[in-house]
Amino acid sequence: RGCGNRVCIVSKCDRVGGNTSTAERIRYGRSRCRDCRGYLECRHVAAGEYTTEHQFALRLAECGCQSVIGVHALHGGRVLVDCPVPYAIILGGTDVNSPMASDQTEIMAAAVRSARVVVAFTAAMQRRAVVRWPSAADRIVVIPQAVGPLPVMPSRRGALQALLPPGARPDKTFVLPAGIRPVKDVLFLASAVAAWHETDPDVYLLIYGPVLDEAFGALVRQEVARYSGVLLVGAQEYPDSLAIMHAAAAVVNTSISEGMSGALLEAMALGVPVLARRIEGNEAIVQHGRTGFLFGSPDEFVSLASQLLDGTVDRAVIVSSALEYVQRSHNPDAERAAYLSVARMLLDPAPS
Repeated sequence: RGCGNRVCIVSKCDRVGGNTSTAERIRYGRSRCRDCRGYLECRHVAAGEYTTEHQFALRLAECGCQSVIGVHALHGGRVLVDCPVPYAIILGGTDVNSPMASDQTEIMAAAVRSARVVVAFTAAMQRRAVVRWPSAADRIVVIPQAVGPLPVMPSRRGALQALLPPGARPDKTFVLPAGIRPVKDVLFLASAVAAWHETDPDVYLLIYGPVLDEAFGALVRQEVARYSGVLLVGAQEYPDSLAIMHAAAAVVNTSISEGMSGALLEAMALGVPVLARRIEGNEAIVQHGRTGFLFGSPDEFVSLASQLLDGTVDRAVIVSSALEYVQRSHNPDAERAAYLSVARMLLDPAPS
């Protein structure tokens, strides 16, 4: 309505997940962008609603979309093979970092081959993508994820305390927000934290998020029951998640692979320390000892977390540096401008 140019954003549309968050942030950013008004309208659809590329093409014709932005080369790319309109692909992380079955590799290669633009969150992800799809090298651009001011609602400030045993201290609780699936490796610290809890009963690790892999979720529930000091709860509403992170001693990431962790960026924006596993995606946003901490083993995590709790490191300096970093390098206005440029590239006539 009132717009001649429509862009369809297609993602896996999990209940909670990084791909869905990326798609919704872009759609919302377009609605807030003054330069887009009267020029660009975005619609977010779920890739899983379409079993064939033909069904998706019919949907595009029905809604009058002139271009598509797909999130994840496999999940979004699956319906983009032979797409009748120009499209871009935003890489998710596992599509670049994780081994895939041969049929999945073929789908991603076909989707990337015809994409007019491919977006990576970091230079490291861009390099990996070039190795995987060398013919797309000149079409792969870097657009970091953005995070804006994140107010914590006063009515939600007790969200973390409500999830802990009576008498437990939020300021000695480390929280690990993640969709429960193997790549998040949420049990990586369980044994070490349980041993720490035995010597300091105030220390807890709280894991929360939706179960995205039922078999792995059952394993996690079984294993967590064995460890004192380790708690597992389900998905939390977004305002509660922000309040939980804000009240915690630190936000933790244990992933085996990450594109760019939205939870870490949110924690930095909230003024909460982050401790992240030393992997390429986390190293791209966490500068060890300056904007947060990186650990390679459970023992190293315990050592760093202990220093954070006992004041050996200056928490105020760390969170101040992290906030300055996200404001400078993950600015929503810059992200909106970058994706507006991508949308214009898609709507422009194809080069001859």
